[in-house]
Amino acid sequence: MVRSVYPLTAAAVLFVLPFCHGLGTNDQVNNPKIPYGSFNNPSAYVRPKWRYWIPDASVDPAGVANDVAEAAAQGAGGLELFGYYLYGGTNPAYPAYVPTDWAEYGWGTDVWKTKIQDTAVQAVNDNDLTIDFALGVGFGGAGVPSEYDDPNLERDIQPFYLNVSIGGSFNGTLPGWGTGPLISASTGLVISEGVGNAASVLSTSSLTEVTHQVNAEGQISLSFPNATGTHYILAAYYLIFTHQREQVGPLDINSNTFPAKAGVPQSQPASFRNNGSNVWDHFTVGGAQLAINYWNKYLFTGTTEKLLKKVGNYVWEDSIEFFPKYAWWTPDLPNIFQQKHGYSINKYLPIIVRGRVGFVNSFEVPLYITDQADTGMSYLEDYRQTLTDMYSTYLQTMGDWANSLGLQYSAQPSYNAPFDMLANIPSVNAPETETLGFSHNIDNFRQFSGPANLAGKRVISSETGANFGIAYAETIPNLLWDVKRAFAGGVNTHVFHGLPYSGYYPNTTWPGFAGFDFEYCEMHGPRQPAWDFYGEFFNYTARNQWVLQTGTPKVDIAFYLKAVSYPVGTSLPTDFQASGYTYEYLSPDNFALPAAHVANNVLAPERQAFKALIVRANDTMTVDGAKYIERFAHQGLPVVFAGGVPTQFWGNDPSGAAGVNVTLQSIKSLKNVHTVPIASLAASLASIGVLPRAQINANGTWYAQWREDTANAMTYVMLYNDGAGISFPGGSTTGNVTIATTGAPMLYDAWTGEITPIAAFTQTSTSITIPLTIAGNQTVIIGIKHGKAVKPSTATAPPNALAISAVSANSYSVKSTEGFAPITLGPWNLTIEAWSPPADLYAFNGSTLKTNTSYTLDTLVSWRHIPNTNLTNVSGRGYYTTTILWPPAGKDKAAGAIIDLGSIVHFARVYVNGALVPPLDPVLARADIGAYLKKGINNVEVVVATTLINVVAPFWSQQRSSGGAPTYFGNGVLGPAPIQDNGLIYPVFVQPYETIVHGN
Repeated sequence: MVRSVYPLTAAAVLFVLPFCHGLGTNDQVNNPKIPYGSFNNPSAYVRPKWRYWIPDASVDPAGVANDVAEAAAQGAGGLELFGYYLYGGTNPAYPAYVPTDWAEYGWGTDVWKTKIQDTAVQAVNDNDLTIDFALGVGFGGAGVPSEYDDPNLERDIQPFYLNVSIGGSFNGTLPGWGTGPLISASTGLVISEGVGNAASVLSTSSLTEVTHQVNAEGQISLSFPNATGTHYILAAYYLIFTHQREQVGPLDINSNTFPAKAGVPQSQPASFRNNGSNVWDHFTVGGAQLAINYWNKYLFTGTTEKLLKKVGNYVWEDSIEFFPKYAWWTPDLPNIFQQKHGYSINKYLPIIVRGRVGFVNSFEVPLYITDQADTGMSYLEDYRQTLTDMYSTYLQTMGDWANSLGLQYSAQPSYNAPFDMLANIPSVNAPETETLGFSHNIDNFRQFSGPANLAGKRVISSETGANFGIAYAETIPNLLWDVKRAFAGGVNTHVFHGLPYSGYYPNTTWPGFAGFDFEYCEMHGPRQPAWDFYGEFFNYTARNQWVLQTGTPKVDIAFYLKAVSYPVGTSLPTDFQASGYTYEYLSPDNFALPAAHVANNVLAPERQAFKALIVRANDTMTVDGAKYIERFAHQGLPVVFAGGVPTQFWGNDPSGAAGVNVTLQSIKSLKNVHTVPIASLAASLASIGVLPRAQINANGTWYAQWREDTANAMTYVMLYNDGAGISFPGGSTTGNVTIATTGAPMLYDAWTGEITPIAAFTQTSTSITIPLTIAGNQTVIIGIKHGKAVKPSTATAPPNALAISAVSANSYSVKSTEGFAPITLGPWNLTIEAWSPPADLYAFNGSTLKTNTSYTLDTLVSWRHIPNTNLTNVSGRGYYTTTILWPPAGKDKAAGAIIDLGSIVHFARVYVNGALVPPLDPVLARADIGAYLKKGINNVEVVVATTLINVVAPFWSQQRSSGGAPTYFGNGVLGPAPIQDNGLIYPVFVQPYETIVHGN
């Protein structure tokens, strides 16, 4: 196969990862035990990592070890070991066939432990990486093998309803008797009956618990009085198991109980350990202990145990996807509810048990509301707060166990369930969000990062890159769009979704095992033509993470937010973000954290140091929340009521609601409490003296992140220019940022690792102003070294300046293009290395057919538009070569040149005279090649790589992974992503420049 005459491997392994074994259990910012590495070369603990999908325990251990080595070679910091198992085999969205005997190769079996887990742990150790352990298998990482009726498994509450005529009676067996232990029986008068999906209305005063009237045989005798309404209901509620399977077992598969069908005969399981996994109770210490006991007894043993403290990082759970059929429940919930709220939940269960809980398998039940003004929502809110508190206890239990092993606990807490996510986040060592569930929305990420930062978490993680409908078509610029938006919202670590096992797996076609029946991307790894280039964007991401994990985040504004469904859609005035205000959200539950105090008129001075707290008119208040706001206000924190003082109250506490109103009204007269319109919020804040730390004046939207590293006398400001939906070359914006600190400003280039002084800036005794032009979807990192004397800059950027650099304290140099026309490179010789499947798609052993064809191009166009060719369905690598005469005729003053590829479709790498040019930012692919040019003829080579979608598209309908075809959530066929334009699609220019020194 054709290769570049300059070896790709020269840049594939760009750095030796610095590594210091033994992370410890300190999850806080400024942890001195963390081996951060340097900006140029961040350590394994700081780098992004992969979610690594193992189809099942039948795969070749050598393939696992090879995948780990490949990940290390491309700059990953570690792996999250995840047993895929047809995503549990329970979801009708992913029908497929089990191609091996899961009685032997199931998750958590001895074979999984010794063949897969131990191999991965050893390979991680051999490659100086870290490893995270998914606590369970399949769709949530939340289930382990267990006995069928273990009392610590997930529970549900099953309702039964019987209508009784007004003035009638009932004498008989309680509806549903024998279903399970009786939780409650109650009656209520239906005032009006709902039609269709509308709820029926119950008379609140009629709700009566009758549990004590049920005898041991389930008999009850009741009389119902005359009243105005349609009928009465007799409701009975029973405790049941969900019997939710995280991995179907051989008995399930043989009985065709679930969507996963038998591809091969399944053996009789020898014990519960060989018959799949069950979801444990996530509201109790006992549920946590079920998982803990399994891991301690069966999985954290042998090789894994020996290397655990050396390479182990997190035990981890995915987002909540283990839904009950009727309502979230656990046996002790009524008792905890009574303790917390002072009344019994039982007679309000008709309002609380609503069904329709999850994505799939939820059941519809009669829907009831009350005749109160809030329709009974206050009872539902108290129920959901109780769930939130019990779930927090569970999270803390898991964290305590992980810490006892020298590990930390990571989880995607609360969202997808009706809990207060912001309240639960501090209970996790390393809380994790995701780009898919949070809709790539910067504001949504800020809801997540606020509580994490207030709790001092060093790592705020994201599962990044799961996008629907673009399997084999996700480009790296698209993936980095996710990365950058998450960074802008406060995320500082990425776990990429994902790295599938790359070797052979039965009933699977080329290019290899794929998850989610091809619905979600991406299948990264050696199967991708661009894999040898991945180290460049991994290093870019790692360097940004190094900055965003350094020191302490500082945030301008805190928004009050109480809810149980996240992320919450919010809308803020456009001037607020445009002015540069950074902000996060806090639940009133977070105000109980130790860092949530006021000093010097700022909230959480050791953490974000919020300059103001904003409470909006439509916010929902709690008793404790109002008390904290009152305290903060009296301590000098600016409190801003945007749009007015809120009147909505959380929970069933009428006296508490009245007290909240009195409390909030009482602080309105304080000089630091302001009521302003929600519109023009930035102007209102400025008028009371609350200004952004990084004030932005630009013709686009720039998002800022601020990190304060006092130990090293550094301030870092990351700026992101959001170019969402704007095609190249649009989206570039110009402006300046005024940073409220002083010192020596430096530019941190996350693509190259270079740190250079900034020459063009102005300063005052309190701030530095830096002019910038930022391309669409580009990030810029500015570092300011405090205590370093720096003279006022006299550097100015003329219109023809490419760059300005400091030469000495009194001089600077300008790379000027005046008098130099850009040179369009060409003609080009192009050799395409086409990556193709074998003739038999199932004859896949990890290899790919590669063939070469060559072309001469006078003009650069996408491969599919090259005249007289048929390259539409070609993927692979392209090797472009041309020459340039240097210096240009009559331009001997030319000191160097910038090469400009425009925007990169996927990946590109440039060589000049055999020397590899530093990595290119794909959104503005420019590099200075002056150091590589020589007098005379110079050779230029550009190597590009593509995604696989163009070559996969023609046989998309034949694609199979474990026998599963591309499907649209189990209904019909999901077609391939659109054909892409591959190769260099913009003209490549070389812009000569002259270096002119100004000053002494």
